[in-house]
Amino acid sequence: MARLVLPKTFLGLPLYIGVETVLGFAALNKASGFYGIISIFTGHPIGFLQAIFNICSILMFPIYIMGLKAITRLHPESRVNVTGRLALVTLTYLFDSALSVLFTLYFAHFWFANEDTQATHPVTDSTTDTSQSATPAYELFLTVSTTVILNAARFYFSLVMLSYTKGLTKVARSQGRRKERKLSGKFPPADEAKWYAERFYQMEDKSLDVIQNVFKYV
Repeated sequence: MARLVLPKTFLGLPLYIGVETVLGFAALNKASGFYGIISIFTGHPIGFLQAIFNICSILMFPIYIMGLKAITRLHPESRVNVTGRLALVTLTYLFDSALSVLFTLYFAHFWFANEDTQATHPVTDSTTDTSQSATPAYELFLTVSTTVILNAARFYFSLVMLSYTKGLTKVARSQGRRKERKLSGKFPPADEAKWYAERFYQMEDKSLDVIQNVFKYV
């Protein structure tokens, strides 16, 4: 089976700069989910799928912020901790990308269906400018080309995330520091806070296991 080739740089720049850029754009994009939810309380109705999309954006936003903090505070002594966290962030970004493609396909289908419905009603105004007949085709071209470019960029960004995380997992495995990760966690004194912290560390460990299985094919 042919392996997927991962980029060694981000447009000629170091990978960590690419990951910071990707997560920065992702966090800004997910911040729009808060405005989407707020619109419900301001009397602006949104559809069910739009509400789901906004809720997912809100849930992913703190994960991307944690990923940004993990990269900016990357130190050799904490690299194993960062590896688990970036594994979780990478899986979240892959899921986010797949979800965005599905929503894009749905909204594109909805848009085309709406265009077809409008096309069934002939224009009776003889004074309509004939130059406007090119507008739907132009809008279609812009919509399709923009969608293709954005999805291609997301695919490349996903490869950058995978490549950077793969490099960190190799370092962690070569240094044999995976087990030290569980012992180095500093939990708050409150039992409830400790419970949530332990659950989060377990999520990172599971993500690290999943991402290592993914790396068998890339």
